[in-house]
Amino acid sequence: KKQERTIHFAHVLNNIGIISSDQNKFDEALGYYQQALKIKQDFYQGDHVDIARSLTNIGITLGDQGKRDESLGFHQRALKIYEKLLPAGHIDIISSRSIITEILTHHEKYAEQFPRSPSPQRTNHHIPPTEPFDITSSRSSRSDTLEERRKENEPFHFPQRASTSTQTIPSSEQHDVRSGRGPTGEPVRDHEAYEEPILFHHPVSETQHRADPSSHIDTIDYSNAQADALYNKGKYEEALEHYAQALQAHEKIYPHDHLNAAKIFDNIGKSFKNQGMYNQALMYHERALQVQYRFHPCDHIDSAETLDNIGHILSVQGHYHEALDRYYQAHTIRGKLCSAEDICVSVSLDNIASIRRIEGNYDGALCCFQQALEIRQKIYRQDHIDIAKSFNNIGSILANQGKYDAAFDYHQKALQMQEKLCVVESVSFAETWNNMGHILSKQGKYDKARENYQRSCEILMNYYSSGHVCIAQSLDNIGNTLQSQRQYDKALENYQRAYEIRNKCYPPNHCDVAESLTNIGNTLSDQEKYHEAENYYKQALIIYESFYPPGHETIATCLNCIGNIRFSQ
Repeated sequence: KKQERTIHFAHVLNNIGIISSDQNKFDEALGYYQQALKIKQDFYQGDHVDIARSLTNIGITLGDQGKRDESLGFHQRALKIYEKLLPAGHIDIISSRSIITEILTHHEKYAEQFPRSPSPQRTNHHIPPTEPFDITSSRSSRSDTLEERRKENEPFHFPQRASTSTQTIPSSEQHDVRSGRGPTGEPVRDHEAYEEPILFHHPVSETQHRADPSSHIDTIDYSNAQADALYNKGKYEEALEHYAQALQAHEKIYPHDHLNAAKIFDNIGKSFKNQGMYNQALMYHERALQVQYRFHPCDHIDSAETLDNIGHILSVQGHYHEALDRYYQAHTIRGKLCSAEDICVSVSLDNIASIRRIEGNYDGALCCFQQALEIRQKIYRQDHIDIAKSFNNIGSILANQGKYDAAFDYHQKALQMQEKLCVVESVSFAETWNNMGHILSKQGKYDKARENYQRSCEILMNYYSSGHVCIAQSLDNIGNTLQSQRQYDKALENYQRAYEIRNKCYPPNHCDVAESLTNIGNTLSDQEKYHEAENYYKQALIIYESFYPPGHETIATCLNCIGNIRFSQ
């Protein structure tokens, strides 16, 4: 009984660690997890799944602090134990491999990915029963509630990184291990292009389906994992197919309006959004919100996230007032449920700032971005990728205000922090180079600006080997500097490459496709090829008029370009 009380105490420490971590008290959480680990190691006197779960909790918390290398070591130790003691295809092995893959992909250490060799001999008699006094066997993210984590039989899904919004704004790096939540908000900034997770999930799924062919829960897990991996690689159409499979399997075992369906609806909505199918995306996000309101008549953090997703789409469509309204609703919910210094509050502040920036309210945007930075600095108390993102956001606003030197300083601070955190091959690192290039271009330093843009483009091309819309934007920026230097043929070459990428990634009526058409038209106009230029402008105008509300400034700008062409002729 004394020994039993000892191990029970370890689980209590683990639970306190979870609470501390959910409150962003990461150092305290680590202390509790490490105490629990020491007790378990003394108690079991050898490898045990319970020890591996403590190692996982420590690894996740270190990851939350931005200490990826330290985090990797703990996850690798945990995986060795899981693979030794658990049967092939066990969910703890899947989850552990997924986390390790994310970290390794982040560092571009592909050579260290797991070999696809037969699994070692397993000894299943060490697997412990479910501990009713342990909130969860392995720590979930801040977005989980305690009630959700007590549901031991709820379908388990792979952890993913969350995304950012449509603008250059950061989001908290939350992931919901149990919910099946896919990437949140806009996926293209600071996300890893997952190759290896798909290699892992295929054999896992086959094992699971051989063990229980009728298991729809396995289908949900597998489809969500495949979809998340494809989504993070920018393969949104393929991801959508897998999310749809997950939804079909879900509806066979749960009611149509089950809470987990809301999470799949959200993922489907985000997949539509990134293909430029905004009306369909909006419909699915609104369905998700309806389900969430039905299950949580009072405010819930998931509803705030869905409101953010709706706000992102409305912002892209040019409905800025409506988008801002959704962001404020989300901010109000988070204000009720979270402390004023919670990381999720900083996300809302970023979203609100993004709209104020679009509307030209730079002082208001700067105030929100600075508040978000203060929250992150209090929470993390050291270098962190979210702090670097805040530096970038503030720098971008200062650039909008024409304060180029101050803006450049903030972007350099972001760059230095990213280098220290070893994210030099990430999308966020490419974004920082891009931001510095933008300032240099504004200052008329076109050669230096182009060097920065090219550095950004190289990172993105290595990162998204199959092409991505981020690369198109980078090519546009290079083209802009060349056009400013009257190197029209080279500029046109970059604009056309950007157009080809967008045409492949988006439907033909997407506003970014129209942007490429406009850029090509501008260059042809500068070359006095007026007839060709007018054709491109007209194609762009058709798209703009179908995309934006009447009277939008983008439509007016395009009409003005056509007028200038006719005047020149």
